[in-house]
Amino acid sequence: MVDAYSKWIDIHVMNSTTSEATIAKLQQTFARHGLCDLIISDNGAALTSKEFADYVTSNGIEHRTSAPWHPASNSCPERAVQSFKEEKRVQERQQKQKNYHDKKSVNRQINLGQGVFARNFAIGSKIKWIPGDVIKQSGPLSFHIKLPDGRIIRRHIDHIRVRNFDCTNKENEEKCDNDSELFEPEITMPISTPETEHLFIYTEA
Repeated sequence: MVDAYSKWIDIHVMNSTTSEATIAKLQQTFARHGLCDLIISDNGAALTSKEFADYVTSNGIEHRTSAPWHPASNSCPERAVQSFKEEKRVQERQQKQKNYHDKKSVNRQINLGQGVFARNFAIGSKIKWIPGDVIKQSGPLSFHIKLPDGRIIRRHIDHIRVRNFDCTNKENEEKCDNDSELFEPEITMPISTPETEHLFIYTEA
């Protein structure tokens, strides 16, 4: 619901958009802000029913509907709907980024002496990850890793996967030799859920 003068938006989450449910939400808004003189809405079934007509008439409210199949006739709430949906999408993207960062941050703790897999950037190599041990932190997010053949490489933390076991520990050597199950799970973005349906009514005080 959008107030024509102030452009104040009242948003109600509704599991049902029947006339009865719509009237209940209107009553909540009117209890906070008082009755309006005029309601302009689309031609939804809940807003063109006899029950809704009786409700607005009994409260001395004039009700007008926009031209069918012509959203521009009811442009104020249409703009409000678009603004709300855009803001909702922005918030969802920000939440996804936060969830991604939080989940990734849990696994970004790298310790010296820790057994890891480092991304292999060798041209032509079919091996994507190579085992090694962290021997030095060379920057806030970069580390020196010693490979089994004695070579030392430097990798950003984004190109490091922590092993489930510390391969510097003799007791874990047999487990560490089985490389197939030592990767951290790949981090995936959460799946977005369908948008909740909202009903907007344009009100003019």
